Amino acid sequence: AVPEWETVLMTVGFTGMAVGLAVGLPLYLRERWPGAFLGRVGDGGVAASGKVTAAMVVTAGLAVLWSQWALGGTVGLDPERRGLWDVDGRLLHAGSGMWALLGVWSAWVLTRGRPARVPRWVPMAVLFTASGSLFAWSAWKLPMALLHPGGYVTAEFTLVAVVQHALAVGAGVTFMAGVVRRV
Repeated sequence: AVPEWETVLMTVGFTGMAVGLAVGLPLYLRERWPGAFLGRVGDGGVAASGKVTAAMVVTAGLAVLWSQWALGGTVGLDPERRGLWDVDGRLLHAGSGMWALLGVWSAWVLTRGRPARVPRWVPMAVLFTASGSLFAWSAWKLPMALLHPGGYVTAEFTLVAVVQHALAVGAGVTFMAGVVRRV
């Protein structure tokens, strides 16, 4: 058992790191790419590349998959492993689905230039966060699904787990690279 004081310190440490990243990363990005964060959407908007459009479609599909799991759907889940599916898993997939939808919205707004009254930093910051969520979460889940360390198994069929995480990693990288190249 972990002592209570250790749990409190870990929680404070992770919370501090999360707040630091949430505040520091956008500040760094604004300094690094000021054109991406200044002005309003629609001021010299950029057209979406084929890769960014494909990433939006893939991410929308992932959002639907994750949202249906969060709402109790069973498409893609292994019936023999449904006992692994609990409230925590549903909440994690609800969060992933939310960030995927926000990523699609942000990419759409930035590449279509609508609505023009929105400050550019809003969808840009959301897109950076969403792309990081897609990439980071699936980048550690993909090897877990492939290698099964310590007997780890997913509630999804293995092929479904591998494909969804590979697609999410690719979409996260594509969002980041595609938008950064155009600002």
